Amino acid sequence: MLYAVCWGLIVLVIVAVMLHMEDRRDREKIAAVDRRIAALMDATRRGEEPPEPMQNRPDMTNPSRRHENGPQIAKSEGVQRGSHH
Repeated sequence: MLYAVCWGLIVLVIVAVMLHMEDRRDREKIAAVDRRIAALMDATRRGEEPPEPMQNRPDMTNPSRRHENGPQIAKSEGVQRGSHH
């Protein structure tokens, strides 16, 4: 019985940490959007052109994510795909 309670607590802690990390990422994204909105509003008040949008950088930490330019990279590296006659 104590064994099941311990595993239950471990699972609850893991879920709580996962939710905390997701909340933190969401807050960082919201803060970035708020900064962008503030910059656009300041530029509008000054009568200037709005600043260029920030480049979204792809998440390269995910190893399962395929590279967007895979075929172009394969061509530049001399990789041939297709049927060979």
